[in-house]
Amino acid sequence: SKFVLSYLRINNTFSTILKYSGILFCIIQIIADIVNIFTPVFFYIDRNSEYHDLPIRSVSFIIQMLIFLGASIYTAYVTLKTGGQIIKRYVTISLFGLAMIVAIIFQLLYPDLPAYTIGYLIGCCVLHTFVLEDAKAEYRAKHDKLTDLPNGVFLSEELQETIRKAKGKHFCVGLLHINLDNFKGVNSSYGYQQGDVILCEIAERLRDLAPVQNLARSNTDNFHVILTAKNQDLLISQANHVLSVMNEPFALQNNTLHISASIGLAVFDADCDREANLIHCAELAMFDAKKDDGNTLSLYNEGMKAFALNKQQLEDALHNAVDNNALTVYYQPKVDISKNDVIGCEALVRWQGSDGKWISPADFIPIAEKTGLVTRIDMFVLRSVCRQVLMWQKDGIGSVPISVNMSVRSILSKGFADQVLRILKEEGTPTSLIDIEITESSFMSDMNTAFKTISRLHDAGIHVELDDFGTGYSSLQYLSAMPISVLKIDKKFVDDIFSGKKTAQALVKGIISLADSLGMHTVSEGVEDKNQLAFLVSNGAHVIQGYLFSKPLNASDCGEFLRNRRTRIATVIQTA
Repeated sequence: SKFVLSYLRINNTFSTILKYSGILFCIIQIIADIVNIFTPVFFYIDRNSEYHDLPIRSVSFIIQMLIFLGASIYTAYVTLKTGGQIIKRYVTISLFGLAMIVAIIFQLLYPDLPAYTIGYLIGCCVLHTFVLEDAKAEYRAKHDKLTDLPNGVFLSEELQETIRKAKGKHFCVGLLHINLDNFKGVNSSYGYQQGDVILCEIAERLRDLAPVQNLARSNTDNFHVILTAKNQDLLISQANHVLSVMNEPFALQNNTLHISASIGLAVFDADCDREANLIHCAELAMFDAKKDDGNTLSLYNEGMKAFALNKQQLEDALHNAVDNNALTVYYQPKVDISKNDVIGCEALVRWQGSDGKWISPADFIPIAEKTGLVTRIDMFVLRSVCRQVLMWQKDGIGSVPISVNMSVRSILSKGFADQVLRILKEEGTPTSLIDIEITESSFMSDMNTAFKTISRLHDAGIHVELDDFGTGYSSLQYLSAMPISVLKIDKKFVDDIFSGKKTAQALVKGIISLADSLGMHTVSEGVEDKNQLAFLVSNGAHVIQGYLFSKPLNASDCGEFLRNRRTRIATVIQTA
């Protein structure tokens, strides 16, 4: 029993029962066997070789049968709990019973042989093997196979016990939820096998920080640590130490790899009054730490639960809005100052809730990307734009190219280019009237897929515009390789032109010059005043998009703007 417990490293209620009952059982067994074999207590053979039964032997037989019956009942109970091994359980107990029956028969046929005792020893060996399998099964059920840390099942039980003890000692209990930042990138770059090496290394680091029974790996790149301290400040100090340990570099394939972590800390109190609540609160705190690019510690507060609830409600409402076509497309004109004309518009998705309030795209687009709804939204906007372009042509407004924003998820999805071209064909829209706007993150995620997709669209006659240029990891390599027609100068750069930042104007000039040298056009976003307009035009940026000329408009109002566009543009320029 001691060997089994040491090998399995079990330390819980089950191990205590196994330890003491197993030792007691073995002692009684050894004494009974020695007595049964070497002394005539249960039976004896006289000088005439005649066998004599003693009453005490009958009592011994009954006792040992009761033990066997108890083992059988125990086996049946475990069998019901572990349906996956039901056949193995019955085979085990059947072998045990068969050994006992065979031993009894031999005892009756050959009373001068201690065959019953031998059979009983065989049966006990089978029973102990069975108990060992139970111990292993319980260990596997409560431990992670890769890191050998306890899993979520064990965590819940241990957390409950820790809370119970802490209440009596007036200690604080805290739970850390640790999630690795961008661990998917590690698996993509180095492979899953090397990713497993990182996870095992993290498990070893955590073992150096806390007892193994206070640790857990719940799934993939999520770990938990149970903390106890006299007050909350000490818990926070311990949590910060864990964060610093997690930030230490890893040695992987002769490279030094830095992986940060987002950690949520929940402290046992009125808001987290049970172990299940504490686990949930720690997870909410971890998501809060993720909001600011991770690599930080966040302490749970009540607002996080309200935020999570609102987010879930918003997600449910967004599903309904997409299913019921409740989204709307607005259009913002792009003005070419050199031509005193509108050369196109940008399509922007808008959502008005059931209560009549407009919901910001900054709130619902991230949810759409997370849930996968963003691709459906992208295709809805594209189809709406195709119909609107033809409608404006029919109304005599003319051919106005419309640019449609496409998410990274859509661009990198299989068959994206075919889907875009199919929609244009179904709606009868010329490819020259549809532009596709993409962001730099489209390239950084999967350069090869993005290149193939964009090339396919470009070959079909669709212009590709690069949105938010300069806000990400800009690379001249992909910029020169990709068939991009337009660089959009982000509103942030336009806002900074007269903000006093020394490099702001130089950056804008550099983007305009770069685009010109590569044979691309520029569109300046977010232009709101005449000074910004004058600076951009004087430096060669002639296509302007912003509130100075028009805010995003619904289809009807935008159509009216387009009918009178020359007059409106001239009025703005004269006023400026």
